[in-house]
Amino acid sequence: LWLLVPLVAFGTSGFAPVYQGWLGELTRATDATQKLVHPILISLDKAAVHLFGDGTSGAKALALGVMALWALLGLAGAALSSRTRGRDPFAVLAHVSLLVIGPSAVNPYLEAYHLVPLMIPAVLLAVAALNADVPVRTRAVAVIAFAVAVLVVKFSGPWPLRGLLVNVQALVLCAGALWAAHARTAEPHAPTEPRRGWLARLFARPAMMKG
Repeated sequence: LWLLVPLVAFGTSGFAPVYQGWLGELTRATDATQKLVHPILISLDKAAVHLFGDGTSGAKALALGVMALWALLGLAGAALSSRTRGRDPFAVLAHVSLLVIGPSAVNPYLEAYHLVPLMIPAVLLAVAALNADVPVRTRAVAVIAFAVAVLVVKFSGPWPLRGLLVNVQALVLCAGALWAAHARTAEPHAPTEPRRGWLARLFARPAMMKG
């Protein structure tokens, strides 16, 4: 498909120039000498260097600290995944979003559009907050996590700090969705029959399973 689609779309005469232009952009974007000053990149490394300076222990500590948080969240996700019973689409999407977003967030060549998958945990938190079948505490945590994630970027600082801010946002969204995926099935809750929209029904709290 990488060869067929460009050939069909641009023809034999346009195929080579399109790929040459794309390779040129890729080369410039991944140039190690430019990754900290490239205007499009919003990497964690770039934010750390902006705060503490290039090659400083503070910059390294910040980058490694955020990576450690992602590693801990990944381990927590693996532990919760092993305890998940049944086929809960909410939990599946929460775990998949963590697997996709975590590596992208710490990518040294991160660009803003790479984090489009953040919509997944954001929607999951919104569903948990609006679903009356979900325990009140879980709904409250979902609302708080969603609000914090929005405020982090809404009141963001200088552009060079964007890499740190989007990592905070991504960690909050992924952790909140992961926690909600587990808590909505783990907490006792009296059954009710509220009116729900199709999205809430899709991610409705599954019935408790007996061991």
